[in-house]
Amino acid sequence: MRPYRLAVLFLLLATAPGIAQKVPNFKKDLERYFHKARIDSVEGLYTISDDITVVTPWYDSTNSNEHRTRDHWAKVALVRDSTSLTRDYMELTIQTPGFEEGELRAEYLRTRQNSHILISKQLSKDRSKIETMLFEHEGEMLVAKFEYKDGENVVKLTRTYLKYYPRK
Repeated sequence: MRPYRLAVLFLLLATAPGIAQKVPNFKKDLERYFHKARIDSVEGLYTISDDITVVTPWYDSTNSNEHRTRDHWAKVALVRDSTSLTRDYMELTIQTPGFEEGELRAEYLRTRQNSHILISKQLSKDRSKIETMLFEHEGEMLVAKFEYKDGENVVKLTRTYLKYYPRK
């Protein structure tokens, strides 16, 4: 199967709700795509880990920062999308809480200023919330640092995508 045909198949799978469950060999199709297609360095299968720090304000009596780590909480595939003008890559779920296998979870756009920087639209489980993150592509990893306010607290998130297939 030619790469552009497979990209169209992935696009249809990712955008049509409920279709991904009907494809019994989604993982096998991904493996075949990565073996046959000419892929670039960003494409592959990744695990996602988060490093989260919640910083409380100085005037809070507890004044303790909470730190937690979520290791390898999701498995996703980053695949090139040559059919869309608004994204260069799409993230399809393999094993992610709240998402069906093959469902679209994020979109990526490579910046012209630096080919190692990707802008990502991360979709929430119910698709009501979209977060924009800036990822740096470092060898076999994609890393994003993100900060947001949760009431009076500041939440600092470092999201790391570690590629596990195909290894170069």
